Amino acid sequence: MTSSSWQSGQCLKMRRRKEIDAAFAGMAEDADYQKEAKLIAEEFAHRDWEALRLKEEHLRSEPRFPGAIPFQPPSIHHLPARLRP
Repeated sequence: MTSSSWQSGQCLKMRRRKEIDAAFAGMAEDADYQKEAKLIAEEFAHRDWEALRLKEEHLRSEPRFPGAIPFQPPSIHHLPARLRP
């Protein structure tokens, strides 16, 4: 690939990116789009929180390092009888 073909490819990518950015910028001014986006966000709000809760629950039960044993809080029953209060 020559330098000039690489540069022309970059120019086309930048031009396409500007076209996409312009299309999204128009959405910011579109009242109908804003209303619909708000309704969709409200519909999914509960599901989003539920997904976050489930993921956090999963992460808490997963070992932090591959091959590690998940943490179990110590219990008094694991102590030898002579050391128990």
